Amino acid sequence: MASLTMVPVRCRIEVGGIVAGTPDGSTVNHVLSFNVDKVRGQPGSCNISLRVRRGQARLASAAGGIITISAGARGALNRIFYGFIKTINISPCREYPNFVIMNITGLDV
Repeated sequence: MASLTMVPVRCRIEVGGIVAGTPDGSTVNHVLSFNVDKVRGQPGSCNISLRVRRGQARLASAAGGIITISAGARGALNRIFYGFIKTINISPCREYPNFVIMNITGLDV
């Protein structure tokens, strides 16, 4: 019988001037989730959910900005996505009033 093994993954996401990382104390803004889809012969895409300080949300509020996603296990951060912002939806963060939730979609270069 096979069992699942949890592997701790760290990530760093840069979106139009905002830097967010996994909650390890190195960044104020946090990555809540991210997903990168790549299919051979087609442009890749990504979906990102970030918790950022309310005042920083305007830095990446326009489509067309740059997205860079670096992630890896055991301290290795390899760039897995580089592209442009397609859409951004900003909503209030009820748990932390000084933050907002940014849901971002992007397209690969």
